[in-house]
Amino acid sequence: MSKRVGRALGVIGTALVSLVYALLLSVGATLWLPRGAGGVDHILYPVIMVPLVWLAVLLWLLGTRKRGRAFAMASLLSALSLGAVLANA
Repeated sequence: MSKRVGRALGVIGTALVSLVYALLLSVGATLWLPRGAGGVDHILYPVIMVPLVWLAVLLWLLGTRKRGRAFAMASLLSALSLGAVLANA
């Protein structure tokens, strides 16, 4: 496998991992963000947050030199969010 293909696969893998992180954080966001007056929080927060969190996490993971530490921190935040969701289920 060439160096270019390996790098492309690494970027695609990082994008998929960051998407999973964004989805987990957005699911948990309905628990720790305050409720709105309209009552559409469970629809609106994930629709707005998923692309923003996905982009932020993707750029963070691709932009850092200590990628292992960034993956560990994103995993910790996702685990906390998933724990909050499971605790309130």
